[in-house]
Amino acid sequence: MTSSHKHLPRTLSTVPYVFDFLMPLSNVEKKHNKQLAQRLAVGTNFGEEEVRLLLLMMWYVSPTKCSFDRGLFRQMMHGIFKLTDDIILDRLFRMFDRDNDGLINQEEWILGQSTFLESTGEDRSKWAFHIYDLNNDGFIAREEVFHLLKNSMIKLPNDEERDESIKDLVEMVNKKLDVDKDGRISLDDFIESVKQDKLVLQSFGRCLPKPEAIRTFRGILEQFRGQL
Repeated sequence: MTSSHKHLPRTLSTVPYVFDFLMPLSNVEKKHNKQLAQRLAVGTNFGEEEVRLLLLMMWYVSPTKCSFDRGLFRQMMHGIFKLTDDIILDRLFRMFDRDNDGLINQEEWILGQSTFLESTGEDRSKWAFHIYDLNNDGFIAREEVFHLLKNSMIKLPNDEERDESIKDLVEMVNKKLDVDKDGRISLDDFIESVKQDKLVLQSFGRCLPKPEAIRTFRGILEQFRGQL
């Protein structure tokens, strides 16, 4: 896609994003968008048209037109999906940024949103597990549970009392989720626990969108339909 002017939403930290004016894409840009969407839609939970809308969102929101940096991604996750936990936001960025280059490119944007918005069943459990597996070793250890819970709990006046309360909670969580009783939570443990109790899916902090946030996001995407 070649360069074009755009009118950004009034703010990236509040919703809904309101695009007062969108500079139309040229026929060449539209053709490129369609061809790219056809390729990227393969293997995702999206149809070609929805991929085209997602690509158009990146085109109009990002200064580069083809990638999101960490700051812009966090603003969108906070503004649209109301995700505020710093650890979760950082892990989400890392999940999207598959090549770890510090930017979410077009393909990573589509693949990430496919799981974030549309995953079901075990795919949702796997997504949440990998968010919570802070050191990417394939397990959620007690230290990670403590860190996640400490970051998400309301601060108490007495830090020492708070830490003791969290430690007690960590033991309760591990007892519930460590199905094979080996002292740590594996992916299989987590999947099985989610099957027994859906609330486990976001037990260490919300990392998946609420239905109303998905509706808001889809409403934003609809603003780009005229550019298809």
